[in-house]
Amino acid sequence: MKKAIFLCVILLLFSFSRVFSNDLLKLKYITEEYKPYNFVENGEIKGIAPDLLGLAWKEMNIEKQEIKVLPWARGYDMLQNNPYTVLFATARSDERENQFKWACPITTNHYVVLAKKDRKIKISSVEDINKYRIGTIREDIAEQLLIAKGLNAARFDRGHDIKSNVRKLDVGRIDLMAYGKLSAFKTMKDMGIDLNRYESVYEIQSSQICYAFNIQTPDEVVSQFQNALDKIVNSPEYQKLLDKYFY
Repeated sequence: MKKAIFLCVILLLFSFSRVFSNDLLKLKYITEEYKPYNFVENGEIKGIAPDLLGLAWKEMNIEKQEIKVLPWARGYDMLQNNPYTVLFATARSDERENQFKWACPITTNHYVVLAKKDRKIKISSVEDINKYRIGTIREDIAEQLLIAKGLNAARFDRGHDIKSNVRKLDVGRIDLMAYGKLSAFKTMKDMGIDLNRYESVYEIQSSQICYAFNIQTPDEVVSQFQNALDKIVNSPEYQKLLDKYFY
């Protein structure tokens, strides 16, 4: 009798593990160009976020999955509306907290407002930004944080990607640009722009960068992903990724 009960328990656990595994394979991964977190180079998706994701797949015994690279606003819309969608690297904020489910961290990002040094723009509060035209990415966390802090959205010059905003800032079509500090400066450097001509004039906020899951994703799936991520973040492999992309 005891042996039969034991076998039933084993079969039940195996059945649950198969269900969770099948649900993990339903996940659809989306990212954007956001160097050094995720970017395309010579046709290959690189960055700390996809590399970390690859290690998580190995930890969960999952084969390499497809990753789609889309403009941020489109990917964000799919995250909101399509079950089993995963979008990265996504900043976690109070405004987004209950809209999605989360596996964290990839790392921490600092969101700032940038300006040309020769403009000598001084920003001490969000109210000061209302005097200027500021470039943002539609649905980007920097834009959302500024709105939450009370910035008049009429001041936004919304773009679809960071490169277009960098060009507008460089030629004077906008006065300011809101974005992740590290990614903004890396993009400028890749575009051949002299970083010494620019400065951060206001820090909006620092946030964890994570993998965001559509809210309908089963908790067990997100938990299994988080457990795999925790093991990697607490291993020497994680420091190797930080050294590779940030130092």
